[in-house]
Amino acid sequence: MSGRSGYRARMSLVRRATPEDAEEVLRLRQVMIDSMARSDPSTAWHAVSLPVLRERLADDLSFAAFVVDHPERPGALAALVAGTLDYRIGGARNPRGTDGYVFSVATDPDARRRGYARACVGALLEWFRERGAGRVRLTASPEAEPLYRSLGFTPRPDPLLELML
Repeated sequence: MSGRSGYRARMSLVRRATPEDAEEVLRLRQVMIDSMARSDPSTAWHAVSLPVLRERLADDLSFAAFVVDHPERPGALAALVAGTLDYRIGGARNPRGTDGYVFSVATDPDARRRGYARACVGALLEWFRERGAGRVRLTASPEAEPLYRSLGFTPRPDPLLELML
């Protein structure tokens, strides 16, 4: 598979995650978390997160996850991307005020370098477009930045502050 036609072939492997995928979605999210510096390897939070995730996968119109089934392990996922839509009052750069946020991009370690993450992100970007998002944001690791730049993402100097409630 090469070029744009290869991308389309991989896109056909992508599907929207369902509530039945929730445990595998959490597993791949943990793969992503474990790859980050200073991450907390605890999985105790999975028990609390699982029913919420199942509910969101079933009927949340502002949340979507796209996955690729693992080609060698039936019932397992090879790749995941999740994202949300968020409304903020519009501005000059985004008059509609609808933003997409990409998060939890993960590929199973034994399924990497096959284009699965790129295909999943492409499906999520299309989902954002169909819902009127004027801007898409994400936080990228240095290893993943080339992928996102190749998809048209550009770095922003916006400062981020956080408050845990």
